[in-house]
Amino acid sequence: MKSFTRIFAFGKTKTSVPGGTKMKNGIEFDNDGWVKPSQFLSKTARIVYVSTSEGNDSAANTNQYGRGYYLPNDPVIGADPTQPTGQIFAYSSLTLAYTAARCIPTGVSSRVPDWILFKRGDTFDLSTLVSGTAYPGGRFLSEGTGGGPSPNERRVFGAYGNIAVERPKMANMNVLSAIWGTRSTAQANYYIFSLNFLDNSPSGKALFSILYGPDNVLIEDVYMEGGGIGTAQLTPLDRRSSYILRRSVLNNAYQLPYLDDGKTQDPHVQGIFVGGSDQNWISECIFDMDGYKENPRKPATWTGGVTSSGIRGELAVGSGVQPTRTYFDRNSYMSSYRNLDYEGNIVSRGGGGGCVQMRVADTARNNAFLWNQSALAIGGSEASRDYLKDAIVENNLVLHDDHMVPPGAYGTGLLTGVGNNEAAIIRSNMILHFHRPSNGNEGMLYALGIPQHPNGTPLKENAKIMYIEDNVCVNRHNNIIHMVTSGATTTGNVANAKVGRNAFVKLEGGATWVGVSSANTQFEIGNANTGGNHYYAPSGWREFANNAWQSSGKDTASTIYNNLANMATALGWQANAWEKDIVSYMQHVDPTYVPDENVTVDFAAPIEYRRANAPNVWYVLQNSNLYGGSTSSTFNMTEANAKLTARRYHACITFLNRAKANRKGSWNENYTANSINNYFRTQFNKPLVTKSV
Repeated sequence: MKSFTRIFAFGKTKTSVPGGTKMKNGIEFDNDGWVKPSQFLSKTARIVYVSTSEGNDSAANTNQYGRGYYLPNDPVIGADPTQPTGQIFAYSSLTLAYTAARCIPTGVSSRVPDWILFKRGDTFDLSTLVSGTAYPGGRFLSEGTGGGPSPNERRVFGAYGNIAVERPKMANMNVLSAIWGTRSTAQANYYIFSLNFLDNSPSGKALFSILYGPDNVLIEDVYMEGGGIGTAQLTPLDRRSSYILRRSVLNNAYQLPYLDDGKTQDPHVQGIFVGGSDQNWISECIFDMDGYKENPRKPATWTGGVTSSGIRGELAVGSGVQPTRTYFDRNSYMSSYRNLDYEGNIVSRGGGGGCVQMRVADTARNNAFLWNQSALAIGGSEASRDYLKDAIVENNLVLHDDHMVPPGAYGTGLLTGVGNNEAAIIRSNMILHFHRPSNGNEGMLYALGIPQHPNGTPLKENAKIMYIEDNVCVNRHNNIIHMVTSGATTTGNVANAKVGRNAFVKLEGGATWVGVSSANTQFEIGNANTGGNHYYAPSGWREFANNAWQSSGKDTASTIYNNLANMATALGWQANAWEKDIVSYMQHVDPTYVPDENVTVDFAAPIEYRRANAPNVWYVLQNSNLYGGSTSSTFNMTEANAKLTARRYHACITFLNRAKANRKGSWNENYTANSINNYFRTQFNKPLVTKSV
């Protein structure tokens, strides 16, 4: 089993690295955690600038040095091409700029270290970028656009100018844009940064696809609306490939139907899809409302009710209270890979039943999951068993659940499944205010044993071991933990479970602290080795669902509290920590913030697209039967609870909007995963999380 703790070589000063520079995965970062672009600058790079506001094709084509491009040693460039120190002449024509930077394909994919830099604040119409049939208008990248010659000499697409100004906007990207490799010789070495891709693409596929094994692809500070990133779908796993996605926003990716061989297709569109890649680092990004069938930004297209059937037309067009959800499309869908570090991301409102899926497991840490049906499903993939890894789930915040329910909802905060040779370490997570009864009736922390079937032969195998320790779970309904086998108990179990030092709080009656259907699991719980657990529930509900949990010799060091305040004192919590929510966090960082309980279901959409007659969130939740929901009393909320939910929804969307406004040159740390995570960690007396760079 891998070590609980991973050590990365960052924050160390080396003689070859400028003082104060941070390093991770071979990349240099400045003191604010941004990639230093100049580290990828080759002495032979052509640097090309393009601007719709100041560009002059004639001047750019024959600049002060008699060339149609600049070189790194030209005096006007300075140390950083994104901040030229002298007068530069930019193109106005995208086609001429791309030609000067050797981006127009010629039939041979040559690797050159050229840079194209777009002026901040300008908008670029990609449909004007044409070069015969080999380069259809609207494609930001093409199969013929080769990468850079080495990891230190990359092909670069990015922004230049005053960083206080917004990112350059890319409009009308009307076909799939891809970084292509080949199965024999992959393209490689790209750095793409500080670009805003607008939501006006008629293609239903991902805006960026990274296919056939290109190596060393680094994307930072990119904003994507209405599309996602598909990485390495067909990369052979026996070839090394490295993908880094940092501080980017991928939101509102939805299934826009498209024609393929004359047939209308609904693509699977995720915020990000990773399949068949090797080294992956996804850090400090925002994934919000990806994986829907209708545009989340345009309520006039919505046909989904408060519960989603997954089929368009549940309600009349324009009368839906949410866009129709999918079954399988998610904010982040990581299918097959060798290594993955999913770190410090904000993840909210995924379209499918699970918001983030990491099928091969590995590491998910320091993330903030807000307003999700099922925040994280990690490990236990039947499709990628050859690459299954230990599941390390630590220091994550899971806050509030999504009350507009997707199809196949199973309502889980953290779902962890491991196979025979793997272990799970579920440690120091906080799962707070999860779930309402209608969200699937599962536990907040769901531990799953997955029997593996190598070569299609069913084997009765047990998951190796799970460590569940130092977590805080605060819930109103349903089980706190549910430990279960996938399928019949005769085909696989969680073989061993060590559970200690957790705090399990049920604020209302019903269900249990722990439900166990893995009858053969060997438990070591709340004893001198694991440390005792701490339990609270209202009188009459202090119970467990299976005697295996509290049979002789188990939970001998644990404590059941009759008074929640006494439990808080014993654990060093702050006063009323269990009542803290997204509203209290917003008021903590912005004392002027006031939640609006009359927020409508359209609140997350841009103002110009909101409907005048959109219903209030609280009214929909109280009367869900009017909006495609159930008449069951367990689904319809009381007015008081519905208005509490509406206030939290208003705070959640406000937080997300401010977080999405973060970018290079304008960064507010209050609206990051680390900040909101540490607020709640302080409430519950947990060690604070820190960033890796």
